[in-house]
Amino acid sequence: MNKGILFLVWCHIAFFGIVHGQTIENENLSVYDEIPKENLFVHYNSSVLFSGETLYYKIYCLNAKTANLSSLSKIAYIEL
Repeated sequence: MNKGILFLVWCHIAFFGIVHGQTIENENLSVYDEIPKENLFVHYNSSVLFSGETLYYKIYCLNAKTANLSSLSKIAYIEL
């Protein structure tokens, strides 16, 4: 039984002991600069709500450069 456990430990160290993460190359960083920046604004009806009351909200996603509505993002997640 001990030989089987030692063999599994040895296999784990031999095959999975050396782990390399992802690397970022310098030439690929310029791709992220081309993505337009966006600002999100949330308007809501009240800052204090009690049980049974309704929360009304509206979300605006604006292009940071032009201040117009963004055509990229279509879905926003709100966490209460």
